[in-house]
Amino acid sequence: MADVLLPPLLSAIVGRYDRDLDTCGMDYVRLCWIEESIRSGEQPHNARVLLRDELQGFYDDEYKRRKSLRPTVFVLMSVTPRDGMDVREKNRFYSPTSHKTLAEDRVRVQAYRKAIRHAMQSWPGARVLDVGSGPYLLLGRMASAAGASFVACVEHSTESVRMATQIMRAECLAFDWRCRIDEPPDVNDGSTLDSGGGGGGGEPGREGSAERRAKIAAWNAKRDAEHVVSCCLELLGELSVGLRPSALRISSGGGAEPLMRVTSSAAAATTSGGLTASAGSHQPDACCTPAAAAPGECVVELFHGLASEIVLPCGFDLIVHEILGNIASAEGAIKAVNELRGREGLGSKGLRILPAAAGTMIAPTSVLEPNLIERLLMYERTGRSHAQARHMYSVRGFPASNFLAPPQPMEWLDFNGELPSVCRTTRVFTSEHACRFDGLHMHLVAHLDETTAIDAYAERTSWTCTYVRLLDEDDALWLPAGARVECTIDVDASTDLPTYAIQVRVAGDARSPFSHVTDFSWRGDG
Repeated sequence: MADVLLPPLLSAIVGRYDRDLDTCGMDYVRLCWIEESIRSGEQPHNARVLLRDELQGFYDDEYKRRKSLRPTVFVLMSVTPRDGMDVREKNRFYSPTSHKTLAEDRVRVQAYRKAIRHAMQSWPGARVLDVGSGPYLLLGRMASAAGASFVACVEHSTESVRMATQIMRAECLAFDWRCRIDEPPDVNDGSTLDSGGGGGGGEPGREGSAERRAKIAAWNAKRDAEHVVSCCLELLGELSVGLRPSALRISSGGGAEPLMRVTSSAAAATTSGGLTASAGSHQPDACCTPAAAAPGECVVELFHGLASEIVLPCGFDLIVHEILGNIASAEGAIKAVNELRGREGLGSKGLRILPAAAGTMIAPTSVLEPNLIERLLMYERTGRSHAQARHMYSVRGFPASNFLAPPQPMEWLDFNGELPSVCRTTRVFTSEHACRFDGLHMHLVAHLDETTAIDAYAERTSWTCTYVRLLDEDDALWLPAGARVECTIDVDASTDLPTYAIQVRVAGDARSPFSHVTDFSWRGDG
């Protein structure tokens, strides 16, 4: 198609794209004109808007590729700040949309489901702790469905806890209208708004202007919240982790966030668990006695707060979590797991943690040569058509041909073994081909158990890879095949804001001494 519609030179530029896609409805000649306008400094003030319109065909196809787990056909980059967020900021940053994206990640969901089922085969009726459960309580639901007798879910985000309450109430009513719901009148999370003016649940009446506007705003907020909850229930149904509760109890404690308790029968426990929620108190060294499940029932509890700062039940057989960033330790997994493992009585004698291990793989890279579409995608996302030196980017579709050598671990987190908070690692790479060296590529690998793993580079997952361009194009180093690149990586994950520093040195061959090239550092999770 490109040979028919496009000049030969332009056809060569976009040829890689056309080999993968028959058509995306894009006008390549117009894209070339936009890029030339940008280069000449004569681009229209709304160049990004024009680009977004012209690239809509690509984005539509990219969405289909993501849904079908096919790899992207282009290098896609977005700037990542070097001064990232700490654990608490990251928790506040997560929105319902963010959690929905995670729940829709088929690679993650299928891998965790498989690993949790495998773990539960060794512990029928096990006690499970889910750290960072989000509004869906997804891993806790999986554990309950796999046969756990008790599951405690911990979530720090107030918004996620409130949303979990709304989902649970709606889930009870959707499953069985006879489900018993005990809810005090002072608990109001937006689901019992009075419409005013003449009747419950209808559209606001015709009160005075200020009061009426407030009523309308509340009614619209309720309607939007109900739509979100409806979508959440639909997604949970698709994931086969929906609950089948027989009773729901919601309470409030001293003005704290709404609390809830759900009970499910043994028949329901084969596919899901019940749920109990409490605020938890800030006494991290204490353990509490969990609510006892009646014979043939499954109990799950939801605690609001950081796992290191609240009272939790004791005697867990399995801890599950997804507190892994694009850089494995960036979301505070090391600190959180060490604190939980150090709490007396929290774990049983045979306590296991899932994932069993995770790490960040790193590899030196050669200069990227983006094609037309990649340059314009970069400009539309960042305002520049090429990656800048001394900058970090989240990246998808990075070509394996640009790796100088196979990736190696820059950090490795053994959650069931020794887990140091501060470490220094030195990795030496031998270039497999001659190239111009200018950057580093990093990606997450998570080993959930002995048979299940997730590779964020090889698989289409919601985790993205990280690219650091170290050197400008003029400063890129020509390295022959057999040249060595040494990376010394310092990781300090002892606080809520992990820090990272990399020293890079090169040597022309196996016998030459190393010479310093550059340093690069960042902190937190972007």
